[in-house]
Amino acid sequence: MNSDIVLAVRASRLEGNALITLKDELRFLAQLGRNLTLDLSAVEGVTAAAAKVIVDASTRLQPGGGSLQLVGVRNTVAAYFELLRVHRHVPINPAIASPVALPLAA
Repeated sequence: MNSDIVLAVRASRLEGNALITLKDELRFLAQLGRNLTLDLSAVEGVTAAAAKVIVDASTRLQPGGGSLQLVGVRNTVAAYFELLRVHRHVPINPAIASPVALPLAA
């Protein structure tokens, strides 16, 4: 999948303010029907709320012809996403995204 935009999450845990920022960004970009790549290579931990935000964003993108994929996902995060079945809604690629990325959430 080609991405129009790559968002790089720089928080080590996707929760609290980092999650709020991500949710707001994804909500805005979903309106544009873009193909998004979310680089989670810096993320060491996520919450169920983070998984919901990601799945919801993917669902909002699809009617407008957009899509969402995850890259740089660490094994522990990927295992948690698999437990929550995120992988059924959002493609997960452990490879790192392209070096051009917009920093998101610190």
